[in-house]
Amino acid sequence: MTSEIAWFDSHIHLHAIPPDAREACIGAGACAFATAPDDWDAVLQLKYPRVVRGLGLHPWRVHLFEDNWQSVMDRLEQHLRDDPTLIVGEIGLDFDPRTPADPALQREVFQAQLELALTYDRPCSIHIRKAFDVLYQHLKPFTSLRGSLHGFGGGLGEARRFVKLGWKIGANGIVCRDNARRYHDLIRGLGLDHLLLETDGPYVALPGADQFHCGDIAQIGARVSQLLDLPLESVAQETTRAAQDLFLLRAS
Repeated sequence: MTSEIAWFDSHIHLHAIPPDAREACIGAGACAFATAPDDWDAVLQLKYPRVVRGLGLHPWRVHLFEDNWQSVMDRLEQHLRDDPTLIVGEIGLDFDPRTPADPALQREVFQAQLELALTYDRPCSIHIRKAFDVLYQHLKPFTSLRGSLHGFGGGLGEARRFVKLGWKIGANGIVCRDNARRYHDLIRGLGLDHLLLETDGPYVALPGADQFHCGDIAQIGARVSQLLDLPLESVAQETTRAAQDLFLLRAS
């Protein structure tokens, strides 16, 4: 049974989940991310074994800090300097026309956060939508940066470009859609070595569900297992090991 296997959720907003439900979402471990300064404190207050915390300024929220984003970067740097366990995220680029922030502003803020991650040797979790070529331009010079691409909506060819740079791809709930053939091809083409598992909970539910559940990560893992024709235990163990190695977390 998938419920008896411990899974690692490499991208979740744990602070937005009721406290009495959080333990069930941690499993083998979790990476808990903030999206802007107004939720940084809530993430910093998370004190759970096997949970790595990340701070960043998300592209959907960059416009709220257009006039003072440099000071936000100063605060982020102070946190990274003070706490060596923190990682950088959720950051990224989103050039969908509905995203409020101008692409030029997004790029400037994103570049600043990549530079902080490099300076303090921290992995990143990167949100990416409709900006794959631009993202590649940003990441290619940072040969020692590492992390995962969260919510990846590109095809296999695009994913392989980033994998060659050393980045992991987060497999999410899209994999549970029966008609998501392009996404299934992505999972099969990359194979387990280049994948992490993620829910993006509680903001994203599985296809057909009304709301997020902590058990969603098990369903995602089970579908990856089916697509790759691998035992559940192997998928759980290998994605957990990869997440721990990537995000500086060791099982406790």
